[in-house]
Amino acid sequence: MPGRVVRARFISPSREDLSPWLDRCDHFYIGSEFCEHLIPSSVWADRMVKDVCGKGKRLSLLTPPVGESGLRRIGQLFSLLSKAVGDPYEVVVNDWGVYRLARENGLLLRLGRLLLRQTRDPRLVPRDDGRATPLATRVSEPLIGLLCELGFRGLETDVWDTALFEMIGPRLDIALYVPFRYLTTTRLCAVARLRVREASDATPVIKACDLECQNSTFVIREGPLGERILAGNTLFILSKYLEKDALPHVGRIVEFDRPI
Repeated sequence: MPGRVVRARFISPSREDLSPWLDRCDHFYIGSEFCEHLIPSSVWADRMVKDVCGKGKRLSLLTPPVGESGLRRIGQLFSLLSKAVGDPYEVVVNDWGVYRLARENGLLLRLGRLLLRQTRDPRLVPRDDGRATPLATRVSEPLIGLLCELGFRGLETDVWDTALFEMIGPRLDIALYVPFRYLTTTRLCAVARLRVREASDATPVIKACDLECQNSTFVIREGPLGERILAGNTLFILSKYLEKDALPHVGRIVEFDRPI
């Protein structure tokens, strides 16, 4: 069971000034879980390594599902991190090809929330005893054993599930993401589709990504699921509760000031 809960903060390339957070957080996250277009440049990542780790803080790199071009960019980041001074750096893995590359580079492995088998339906709310409904958790003891054998040191989640935490906590460190909980994601960016033009054969054509998701999000209020937030290629809800029994099992709380 963890002792003191570590406070972590996600930092995007648009945030240049780390000083407001250096005294409040022990750990920082960079990168992206959902889109390879948001993989940070090696130049910016190198600056974050120096700025964050130079102050005695720790750094984790979020990685998304990727294609060949994205894997090459991540490979450049892994080469940078594997040569950086200090303890091995953490990589949050959401793609099995990325997992293999991270392990080959000697980086510390954490299972990303896209690979964690949890039901995303927000209607599966906690019961009166603070535990999620049985359908919410699809993680078994054999799966936890396999993750340990594969070299994972911890996992990331945005679903507060005391039963899951009690099962995992003694074997893997748990990082809990707040306040945005993702519902679903896709390779097709809804924000980019605002720039779609129709080709002659009626096939949608999308221009190159201009990172609009870093400046534009949409709130959807209609429907049975309540208020949802659309950011880039991913749909989120705001988590409005914190299970009182969850924190003793969580090693790290990761705060996001934007969904992606």
